[in-house]
Amino acid sequence: MPETKHFYKNVALLIVLNALVKPLWIFGIDRGVQNLSAGHDYGIFYTLYSFSLLFAIIPDMGLANYNGSLLARSPAVLRKYWPGMWGLKILLGLTYLLVVAIAGWLAGYENQFSLLMVIALNHVLVINLSFFRSYVNGLHLYKLDSFFSILDKAVMVLLCLPLVLHPWFRGERLIWGYVWGQTLGFLAGNLVMYWNVAKRAGTWKPKFQVERLLPVFKTTLPFAFLGLLTSFYTRLDAVLLEKILPDGAYQVDIYAAAYRLTDAFQMLPVLLSSFLLPAFASKLRTPAALRPFVEIAWQGLLVAGGILALTGWCFGEPIMRLLYHDYNPQHATSFAWLMTAFMPLSLTYVFGTLLTAGHYTRPLLRIAGFGLLCNLGFNLVLIPLYKAEGAALASCLTHLPVVIFQIISCGKREGHFLRLNRVLAWLTWLAGSGLVFIFLRNSNLAWGWAWIIATATSGLSALLFGIVPFKAMFALSNELADSAENNLADAP
Repeated sequence: MPETKHFYKNVALLIVLNALVKPLWIFGIDRGVQNLSAGHDYGIFYTLYSFSLLFAIIPDMGLANYNGSLLARSPAVLRKYWPGMWGLKILLGLTYLLVVAIAGWLAGYENQFSLLMVIALNHVLVINLSFFRSYVNGLHLYKLDSFFSILDKAVMVLLCLPLVLHPWFRGERLIWGYVWGQTLGFLAGNLVMYWNVAKRAGTWKPKFQVERLLPVFKTTLPFAFLGLLTSFYTRLDAVLLEKILPDGAYQVDIYAAAYRLTDAFQMLPVLLSSFLLPAFASKLRTPAALRPFVEIAWQGLLVAGGILALTGWCFGEPIMRLLYHDYNPQHATSFAWLMTAFMPLSLTYVFGTLLTAGHYTRPLLRIAGFGLLCNLGFNLVLIPLYKAEGAALASCLTHLPVVIFQIISCGKREGHFLRLNRVLAWLTWLAGSGLVFIFLRNSNLAWGWAWIIATATSGLSALLFGIVPFKAMFALSNELADSAENNLADAP
């Protein structure tokens, strides 16, 4: 059908644009700034970034997800809710900046206070981008959303390119130029997206009518609190490294370098979860229709996670040497543990999304609280012993019990989705792939070619032996496309 082809074209456009622009930012600008930073300036920046991110749920409060689902059901409510929602977002953003200012002062960041507040402002602008995109997605303007998804990064690449090319931008100028370049990029994205949404809503002025939006708060508050707990146990590592260790900024620098690739690959399960949420929500009443979605998602992500983990352990050293000027063995070990953590982390985007679709907030909150306690305990024990490597190991040890409890919780409420034969098949594949990786790593081939052959062999074997059922994946993608076709028919 033409509409189905339209859906695939827009998905392809989204992937191609992101594949062109975001690697330039991650590996060209972000990595370049870290390599050129004097002393451990980047470690200080990353600590402040992680610290301010702990409270980043405040300017969101779940409103982006609420908007997207509301507009998808009834696009006509845009004109009714837009002024009040925009006014509420402004108030939440100011509240967040106040909270970060107080928390930063209490945490002892007086000397870096100005940098902390600019980074916090950037978080507000990023979250506003998600808020505006929720309107675009809710109205099924997929092509527009594809361009909006890379607009801020494209501007930031252009603005920050001189930072890594010209020697004048060194020392404090480098980090400040990097942060302000992000601010201008995010601001450009905000202005363009605000203009598009406000034009469609028919009004540019916000309304501060908090009392009218209290029912919305009651709906989104549990998920906002869940986001707060999750942000704490996923972003606490860098803050604790800097606070616990005498050379904390240097260790954060190592951790940030190792985390960069994990953060980049995390876009895969994040993108997948955005497709899975409406699919899960529509099929919760029919377990037979739900099972294929869940099984294909966890099998596909575990194959990707297994390849990444084997990459970390077998090729972590040459990859880290290639990417960073001040390599030491801590980089490779931290990278390997964080790549291993990708496996349980990616599964939380499947089973956590399933629990979210069913509105099972109570078990999600309990599991997230448990994850926070685990992460805090593991970090307090492991960071003094193993420094950045300990924080990376703590991340792995935290995500594993979190996803296990999510799987158990899903089993109690929606049925069991991990069949023993499928798990054993994946473990057998992983063991075989591990032998291939080890053999090629120790061969006489150049490590780059060895990694390409090992990855290709593992990926193809997963398809050939049905670890990832390709035909079922294609059938379900068609079903998603048909669902998008129906939504497009209702869009304005």
